[in-house]
Amino acid sequence: MISYYKNTNNIDTIRVTNSKGKLHRIQIFEYDTMNNVYKNFKFPRFGYANTLHLYSANNIITSQSHTPILRDTSCGFKLYEYNSEKFPTKVTSYSKNSGWVVTTSYFYKNCK
Repeated sequence: MISYYKNTNNIDTIRVTNSKGKLHRIQIFEYDTMNNVYKNFKFPRFGYANTLHLYSANNIITSQSHTPILRDTSCGFKLYEYNSEKFPTKVTSYSKNSGWVVTTSYFYKNCK
């Protein structure tokens, strides 16, 4: 089941259950108020959490995933830099659990 923040195109929670309705995994997301880097791209509306950033109106700043059967919880967060049109120019992603850090830069042409 997917639930959205009210009046947005941002998914707040994804709940995955088994055939008996028991929770298998829950993912929770928080967003900034700036333009998503993919705002003007046209993508087919399918996929899952690994492509969530393609469909949201804003940029994911924190994510949590909990899988009860594995007793596993993972957390991550992202820090952004923005241009004058409120699009990200740089994002640094951090994984609290594994310790990895990834930095991505974005460049735009005729951005609105």
